[in-house]
Formats: sequence, C-alpha cells, structure tokens
Amino acid sequence: MTKKRKHQEDFQKVKLKVGKKKPRLENATDTTFKTKAIQIPEQLKEDGVLPTQNRKLNIKDLLSQMHHYSPGVKHNALLGLKDLLSQYPFVIDAHLSNIVSEVAAVFTDKDSGVRGAAVHLLQFLASKIRAEQIAPFFPLVSAHLSSAMTHISEGIQEDSLKVLDILLEAYPALLTDRSSILLKNFVELISHQQLSKRLKSREKLSWMLSVNPNRRVTSQQWRLNVLIRLKKFLQAVVDGSSEREDEGLQEQKDSPRSVRSPVCVSWKVHANNQQCIQLFENGGLRPKINSSFRLRSLTGVMDSAEKGLSSAENLKGFIEIIIPLLIECWIEASPAQSAPILGNLLESDSQQLMQQVLSIIHLLWKLTKRHDETYKMDLWLRMNYLVDFKHHFMRHFPYSLQETAKHKKKDLCKGNKYCMTSSNSVDHLLLNLTLCDIMVSLASTSTLQMDSGWLDLIRKFVTDTLQDGSKLNSKQVNRLLGVTWRLMQIQQNKVATEPLIKAVYTLYQQRNLLFPVRTLLLKFFSRVYQKEDLRTQRIRSSFAGWKCQVQDNSVNDVDYFSFLFSTLIGFSREELTSLQGIRGKPHISQSQLSPVRLYLTDLDQFLHHWAVTEVTPILPSWQGFSTLICLSANRFHQCSLNFSMICHSLSTIPSQSQCFDILQTGICKYLVGLVVIPDSTAGSVLCAINKLLDQACILSETLHKFLASCCYSLLYFLLTLDKEDAEHLQKRDMLWGSCISALALLPRLLRLMLQSLQVSRICREELPVVAQLLRLLMQHGQLRSHMITNEFLVQQIIKDIMTLKSGEVQEQWLTDLHYCFNIYLASHPQGPGPVNTVY
Repeated sequence: MTKKRKHQEDFQKVKLKVGKKKPRLENATDTTFKTKAIQIPEQLKEDGVLPTQNRKLNIKDLLSQMHHYSPGVKHNALLGLKDLLSQYPFVIDAHLSNIVSEVAAVFTDKDSGVRGAAVHLLQFLASKIRAEQIAPFFPLVSAHLSSAMTHISEGIQEDSLKVLDILLEAYPALLTDRSSILLKNFVELISHQQLSKRLKSREKLSWMLSVNPNRRVTSQQWRLNVLIRLKKFLQAVVDGSSEREDEGLQEQKDSPRSVRSPVCVSWKVHANNQQCIQLFENGGLRPKINSSFRLRSLTGVMDSAEKGLSSAENLKGFIEIIIPLLIECWIEASPAQSAPILGNLLESDSQQLMQQVLSIIHLLWKLTKRHDETYKMDLWLRMNYLVDFKHHFMRHFPYSLQETAKHKKKDLCKGNKYCMTSSNSVDHLLLNLTLCDIMVSLASTSTLQMDSGWLDLIRKFVTDTLQDGSKLNSKQVNRLLGVTWRLMQIQQNKVATEPLIKAVYTLYQQRNLLFPVRTLLLKFFSRVYQKEDLRTQRIRSSFAGWKCQVQDNSVNDVDYFSFLFSTLIGFSREELTSLQGIRGKPHISQSQLSPVRLYLTDLDQFLHHWAVTEVTPILPSWQGFSTLICLSANRFHQCSLNFSMICHSLSTIPSQSQCFDILQTGICKYLVGLVVIPDSTAGSVLCAINKLLDQACILSETLHKFLASCCYSLLYFLLTLDKEDAEHLQKRDMLWGSCISALALLPRLLRLMLQSLQVSRICREELPVVAQLLRLLMQHGQLRSHMITNEFLVQQIIKDIMTLKSGEVQEQWLTDLHYCFNIYLASHPQGPGPVNTVY
C-alpha cells in the first residue's frame, strides 16, 4: 500500500471541472504580439493615378511600347508620348532619363515612320529640356547619333542628318565636345577608304568620294546635304571656342590692355605676400577660361582624341582628309565639267555646293589661327594646298550665277534650257568673297612677287565690287572689307592701297545704305587711322600726297557725324566695354568725389587721338577723311592745318547747332553711365564741346553732370601726377586747357563740379588735392568771375575741410587755401568778409 500511494503522487492527474478555464502551464511560450499600421500614400498609389493621354496610357505604358516588335505600335507610342508631354510637361523632369534613352534608341529603327516620329518628338523635347538637364545623358544620345550616321541603311543615314540639325541648334556646345568622332562620321558619309597603290602596306589609307545609286537623291545632292551640316558643325566649333576669331574687321585688339602676357608665379614669393596676382578676365557675366597660367597641364588629363580640333595634330589630320575630298566635290561642280562653253557661269546647284566647300575651308582656316604656332601652320597650309587652290579655285574666277529661263508664252529664250547671260543678282558674290578670303590668307608680303598674278585678279574684283553700285548686305560687306584690309597689309604702297580706299568710300557714298553696312564702313575708316602698327609702317605713304582744301563748309551728310563721333571717342564700343573691368594703378586714376574713373592711355595713342580731335570737326567731306588719314600718318605737328585755321573754319559752319545736337545725343547714349573712360576720350569730348558750343545750343542736365565729372576726374589726375612720370606729364597742358575752357564757357558746369566736392565722403589724403584745386580755380583769370558767383559754395567747402581738420595742427596747404580765399573772393565788395570771420 505504501509503494502504490507514492507512485500515484508522482503522476497525479489533475481533474478539470466543467466551466473552469484550463490553468496555464509553467513552461508555456507567450505567443501574443502587437501591431501598428504604417501608411505610405505615395507608394500605395496605383498606376492609374499617373497622367494619361487620350488613349488612357501613362508614361510607363508608352515607354514600354517602345520595345514592341510592331512598327505601328512604336509609332503610336511616340505620338502618344508627344501628346502626353505636351499636356503634362512636368512628366519630362520625372522621367527624363527613360525618355531620352528610349527616344535615342529608335534613331536606328528600320521603319522610316518610326524614325520620323522620333525626329518630331526630339524637336519637341529640345525646346523643353535645357542643356544642363540633358548633359548627363548626352553621351548616350551622341552614341546613338553616331550609330545612325554610320549605319548601312541609306534611309537611316538621311534621317540622322535631321537629328543632327536639331542637336546643333539646341545643344551646340554638348555636340562639339565629341567632334573627334562626329567629324569622322561626316567623312564616311560621302567617301570610303581605299588602299593607296603607292603603299604596299595599310599604314596609310586614302579617301575617295563614294557613289551610291540606291539613294533617293543624286550623289551631288547628298554631298551637298552632308557638307551643309559639316559647315554648321564647324561653325559651332568656332563659335564655342574660348578664343574667338572675329569675322572680317573685328580682329583682336593689340592695345596694352588687351594683350595677355604670361604670368610668372614664384610660389615662395607669393606665399610670403611679396607677389600679387590679379585676374580680371573671369569677372564678367560669362567667364572665359583664358588664363595665362594653369594649375596643372591639361595634356595629362585628356588624350589627343578627346581634344578634337583644339589639338593642332588632330586639326592637321582632319584637314589632310577633308581638303582632297572637298577639291573633288569642287571639280564635279565646276563649270568646266558641266559645260565648257559657259566659262565661269554656274548653275544654282553647283553654286550651292561650291559655296559649302569654300565655307568649310574658310572655317578650317579660322581654326588654324587659334594655335600658338600660327606662322608654322600658315606655312604648312601654303605649302600643301596653294598649288591646288590656284589650279582649281582660281581657274574660272570670278564666278557668276547662271539664270534658268522661265517658260512663258512669249519667251525669247524658248527652246533653250538656259539663257546664256549672267544674273544681275548678287547671290554669287559671297562665293567669290569667300574664295578671296581663303586665298589672301595664304599670301604675305614676302611672297608678293610669286603671288602677284592671282592677287591682281582679287584686287580688281574687290575694287569693281565696291564701285559697281550693287546693294550689299552686311555679311557681304563684312567679308569684302576683310579682304580689302588683308590686301592693304600684303602690299603696303600708295599704288595698291589708294584705289582700295577710294573704292570703299565710293560704297560709303551710296544712298539708303543699311545701318549695319554703314556701321561696318565707319569702323573700317576708323581702323585705317587708329591702327597703331599701320601708322608706323609704309602704308602711310599712300595718303602722303593727298591735299585738303575745304571748299564747302556746310554739312550735308548726317552720317558723317557718326564718323565724327567715333573719331572723337577714339575707342570702339567693345573696347570701352572691356575697360570697365580694369581697376587700380597704374592704368586707372580714381577719385572718391567723381563717378568717372580715367583709363590712362599711352602717350603715342593720346597724342594721335588729340591731334585727330582737333582737326575733325571742320572736315565734313571726303577731303576731311583724307586729312584724317594724312594726320594719322604724319602726326599732328606735321599736318598743314593749324589751330587758328580750325577756329576760323568752325565759325563759318552754318549747321553748328545740328552738329552739337548730334554730338550731345551720342555722348548721352554711349558714354554717360560708363565707369571707366580713357583720358584722351574725356579730354576730346571737352575739346569738342568748347569748339561746337554757341548761343543756340542747349545742354541737357545729363550732359552737364557728365562733363562736370569728367572735368574733376581730369583735374584730379593732373594734380596727382608724379614729377617723374614724364610720359603723362606731356598730357598736362592739353587736358588742363580743355578743362579750364569748358568751365569758363559753361558756368553751370563749374557750379555742378563745386557741388560735387562733398569732402565729408573722401579720405584725408585727398583733402590737399581739393584745396589745391580750389586755389588754382580762384587764381585763374578766366574763372574768377564765376568763382565769385559761387563764393558761397567755395566757402562751404572750406568750412567742411576745417571741420574735418579741427583739433589738428593747421598744415601749410590749408593756410594757403585761406589766403587765396581772402585775397580773391572774400575781399570782393559783395562778399561776406574774410574767411577767418566765418569760423
């Protein structure tokens, strides 16, 4: 009994009662848990919430259909994309990567309809996407474009040119960054490689024009289409370069302010604050990477292939490939190939192809000027291509455009396809001028004897074009004047240059010239006598024999005043704009009391400008222009006109008030508001005001304030000159005389200048200069009556100076100022008494 009871105690069964909960086991696992909901509304949105187009397809649906095998589905998807993005432009930014990649992928689609829809969509996207937005994806776009240009299908190649047009117009800088690849694609579009017979190995392959009879257009028309795009591409390369080669007359300035000399940096000296480096070129609205030194050489970062045409080696290589192909295109389109009896008459299609050939060569020539070894590049071009150019290009020069007769009921040329007469239009002129520009760039003074034959042809053509009375546009005139200037540089003697100058003036005398044309002509005239290096060369001899006799003093051509104004200013608008960024000595004279800072010109430029200013206002005719040129060449002290004759002639000009009104308008429009003005310009303006002002002339308040600022800036510059500065000391008499004459002639001018002398705004170092200026003005006999009239202003200025110097030892300059005031102003009967009684 005892063992049985113990066994039951170890395994005792627990009896559960009905209605009672089963007790929890001691080793039971707790499986309870708590949850909280996390709501993400944007992620839970369904695709139906995205914007859809009229077929209820959103952006994801349309992009997915771009991979469909059916051309119709892809075509509809492209049309749907354009419809959707037109209605919801914000979708472009959200899906830009996918849109660009999918659209670029169909550049090489086999179906022409799909490619056409892709081109239209790309045109739409280009107007919506900025360059900085598409820049990360542009390598992919460029790769698809290159694939389309080199595709085996002729249709894909033709459509690739349409894509190229869109990208060149919208993103030229991004496209030209990949010039090394795209230029080769251009070559392959019109030619193919072949092994040269002279070479046994494939170390060098030559290129020859290809003919594809499967194209929808003729081979000549296809080449024209390709060359048009190549010309646009090269133009974008030229325009996008940081070192721009200006067209025609707009050449690089050779004045001291525009020449960038190399900056030699010694880092040890610079670290010790013993060397100061100033950089001004990147301070504008559009910074240019054109510094004289680099932190590291860029040659180690990019190879020659990535440099494109910026590398002289790559440029030479491309020229060696493309020039022979262009010459072949020229030969096919030349008059000798089409109809020998036509001579130099061209058909319209041939003229277009030849124009593109010359334009491409002209752009390549401009790119060669960008490299450091320009002289070596010119010699290389002359040695390799001058013979071919003379043989092919100059063979039928000059070229004329042949007219196609329109068939009418009464047509004298009925039955003849062409009328054998030259066209009266000037469409062919740009072709001839481009050819002239290319050829004269290969000539120089040293090769004048060898090139005299074809140079005489060009010189005769230029002279005849200037004198035949044709209405020319600004582009033609710009190119024409550029060739004229180059001819004057090559042959610098009177026999060659005088007919060219007279021919340009003949064009200038035409009635109803366009404003851009007249502006170019005036710039050419200014350049003839302002060019410093030409004044020191033999070109001056072409004007040495010209004489000036003023027979008619009346001004009968308003445009001459434009020439007069540009002569008085002495600087172009571009030059004045470039001066605004210059700060500090030794080039700038600055006072805290005047908003006008003076740019200090070199002595030769100043003397020439001043001499031309003195003689200009009395010569409103061709004789006046010739005298300007004579004056430029022989300097002002060698000119036959003297100052007394100038004053006498000025007094006899009946239209003096009109001349002054035009001058006043020009000053207010182009000079007022500038911060930096050359000292010669400020002095010349004051000199011209003194000569042209009479009782009938009324000065505006704006001009009064500007002239007052110029006067004080000039006087401050003269009073702060160092005695050892021999160059600028020679300007003193001329500038001082113009300022005093203007202040004596215009009492209002003197009052405004005195009112601007608010000495409380200046530093202590400028106070002695103001005091010296007041002393000199009071002592001057011509200004004494005006100073007495403004006695209260002078007294107030002296009082302000005394306030600033109160509590300090009175210096000698202040004592001298008190003395002059008491002698010249306070002793006047109407005055308030000595200055000492005021304080």
